[in-house]
Amino acid sequence: MAVFAMPRARALDSNVNAMSGAKLYFYSPGTSTEKAVYSDADLTTPISQPVTADSAGNFATIYTGGEYKVVLKTSGDATVWTQDNVNWGDTSATLSPIDFGAAGDGVTDDTAELQAVIDAAGAQATIDGNYTTIDLGGKVYAISSALTFDGYSNVVLANGGLKAIGTWTSTNPMLDVTHTGVYQEAEGIGFRDLMIQCSQKCGGIYFENFFRCHVENCYIVGYPSYGIKTINTQDTNIKNGDLALRRVRCEQFQSGVETATTYTGIGFWIRTADWSMQNCKASKNLINVKFQNMSNGQVLGCHFFNGLTTMGTVSATANNGSGKVRITTSAAHGLATGDFVSVSGIVGTTEANDDWIVTVINTTQFDLNDCTYASAWVSGGTVKYPRPNVWIDEDVNNVMFVGNYIDTTDVITRSMNCVFVGNMFIAGDPELVMVATEASENARDTVIVGNQFARNPLFRVEGVGTWTGYALSAVGNSKTGGGQASGIGRIALDGGSSTAPSIVFGLETTTGTFGNDWNTGIYQPATDQVAICTSGLKRFQVDEDGNVTIGTAQLANTATDGFWYLPGTTSGPPTGVPTAYAGRHPVVFDDTAMRLYIHDGSAWQDASRTAIQVVNMGGDGTTTTINDDARTFWTSDTATRATATINFPTNPRDGQHLSICHRGIITTLTLSGNGATLLGTVPTTAAANSSTTWIYTSSGSQDHWMRVV
Repeated sequence: MAVFAMPRARALDSNVNAMSGAKLYFYSPGTSTEKAVYSDADLTTPISQPVTADSAGNFATIYTGGEYKVVLKTSGDATVWTQDNVNWGDTSATLSPIDFGAAGDGVTDDTAELQAVIDAAGAQATIDGNYTTIDLGGKVYAISSALTFDGYSNVVLANGGLKAIGTWTSTNPMLDVTHTGVYQEAEGIGFRDLMIQCSQKCGGIYFENFFRCHVENCYIVGYPSYGIKTINTQDTNIKNGDLALRRVRCEQFQSGVETATTYTGIGFWIRTADWSMQNCKASKNLINVKFQNMSNGQVLGCHFFNGLTTMGTVSATANNGSGKVRITTSAAHGLATGDFVSVSGIVGTTEANDDWIVTVINTTQFDLNDCTYASAWVSGGTVKYPRPNVWIDEDVNNVMFVGNYIDTTDVITRSMNCVFVGNMFIAGDPELVMVATEASENARDTVIVGNQFARNPLFRVEGVGTWTGYALSAVGNSKTGGGQASGIGRIALDGGSSTAPSIVFGLETTTGTFGNDWNTGIYQPATDQVAICTSGLKRFQVDEDGNVTIGTAQLANTATDGFWYLPGTTSGPPTGVPTAYAGRHPVVFDDTAMRLYIHDGSAWQDASRTAIQVVNMGGDGTTTTINDDARTFWTSDTATRATATINFPTNPRDGQHLSICHRGIITTLTLSGNGATLLGTVPTTAAANSSTTWIYTSSGSQDHWMRVV
């Protein structure tokens, strides 16, 4: 008697979706005679057949006795697969490379012996549906070429070390989990409790076209190439069961060059779908993590310590007076207090050769905060600073970063629907950058909530992509260090243009449906300037000196759009007390008396008396006197009058300019200087939309208004 374990791990259809209501039938081997299965370990309570799965494709615990033929069918009784001669009495087996002639001394080339034990494990696991574990027994095995798992299922390599020897190329992994056949025919390859030492140019572990693989408690260290790389895999859960990267560490993959098909120097290179990674660590790699051409991922509780950039050569060390190591560099180091550095290669003060947080003393000296000084410096040493860390590349969708510890200068994303929640970003000035380098790419819909940044975060959106949603949301993030307890980040966008502004808005056209109005929004026309555009045209701009402009050109006298609209009152002069803003004054127009008012901080002042006087002159024969301080006298109505008299101001100022504007026709117009002489041609009639301009001069004995032609 034993607990039933499915020959296939879950009830899945051809699209890798859970089969809701799937059915299991159990028969005697080689027959169609039903054979009992049970709900209890004592085999006393039979389960009615078929046994039906829940909506997620999961079955309740099933106890069996002896061998069976098992058939899986859909909820509609269509056969999915049949497997005969299944016996769950023995669910696993263990093989040792030593039994296949391997030395396991870390020197002797054990490639052939290890491949032989993998082939044996694959054959055994494939035949009976059980897992076969290859136990390395705590030994280190040297290999000179890739170990392959093509076509195998349910094989686990565990408990020891692998060391690359000989000559490798950047395309060769030490462990090659590539399946050349039909997807889903190979699954369940696992690596547990391993130390993998890459050398030369080889990579660590490579997954392609495999299903439900896992890597747990592994340490992968190397030079160029990559630690873990996946492509075209499904359900890669770097946690438990589906690709499991749980408590995996990759480091020292540094130098390398990107080409069209490969990028060396990467700790984790994930190109897959439906995955997660938990409690993993990557450090001292050229790029710690690269996500590309994948979707539906989770990164939980991981620690990513950046690749390194050399910041200086050590020229001396000393006791800083408080028992800690003080380092002097031969040139300016460019560090800031709180930065995280990696020190290596010092002879003498060897206690400094590690990773430290620093306190800067001056441009060439800094202290290692937690490093106790013990030995005098003899020679050597370099100081390195973290490189950019996490790279989310094109065609990446639905990636969630939660609770990670990222020693980083920036996280780069060229994709959409990424979420950063509850992470800690330390060392340097972190940036979250959304970049779309081609019009066909989308860099959008990233949410940044509740993270903590060691310094000022900068959230940037740049490039030429067409964003079809909310580009970036940054809420509730905090900053510590640098003498400031908390703060908010900045959001930086590319400058944009009037036809393609940086910030656009989606108007809800119907409930839950948003339009894409790409040529209306906010953009930056030049340095230190900001503008608003509608319909692809600039309407409003503030320049670097605070000057405000409306529109881009003069309006025609027949224009019907492009005006500056002031609020108007409904019943006479304003009486309310407006909110005060130092150095600024509200303006309103009296629609009843046709006057402009400005509040001076204590009362509303009639601006029409000091600059503009707007008058409805009434009927024929009306006499109107222009205000003393008026610069413009404007008859506002378009009526035609037979006669009208206009008196110039009673007490004008020397040098005062005055424009008299008529909207309507006056057949007989009388202009009176009101004590001053009118010089020049004095009009005796007024055409519609006509005007005359005058200037007042006073010589003490003679005052006059001179018409300006």
